[in-house]
Amino acid sequence: MEQDKNHEETMESISIKPQELVFIYDKDQKNYEERRTEAMGIAEFVREMELKNITPTMWETLLGWLNVEPKALFDENHEDYNDKIKDKDYDPNDWLTILVNDYKMIKFPIAAINKKAVLCQQRNEITALYSNRPANEKMK
Repeated sequence: MEQDKNHEETMESISIKPQELVFIYDKDQKNYEERRTEAMGIAEFVREMELKNITPTMWETLLGWLNVEPKALFDENHEDYNDKIKDKDYDPNDWLTILVNDYKMIKFPIAAINKKAVLCQQRNEITALYSNRPANEKMK
């Protein structure tokens, strides 16, 4: 039974329980406040994390859950986009470094639950993510 007790998903040092919604953001992001309100309104358990605190290992996990290329996270209208992102061909480790160091260029907040994540571009994406989690999972 001890194994079951420790059977929580971890994103490095962050424990994510099955019904816990993780909201990852920067307060300067487009739609931050609106998406945060949506997350708080639908989930009983919300853990907020700032993008500046996400490590390369966490980003690696998040990218897998998002199922997107790192480039897709960045705001093409950001003043540094052309110099740092546009037409660049980075290896995976370089992308992780850029995500950590240049998080201010990430366009939208991210919501994650149960090994799935969405880039919160439009209203109701968090609701859809939360609604599609396995209904029979309980908090451990």
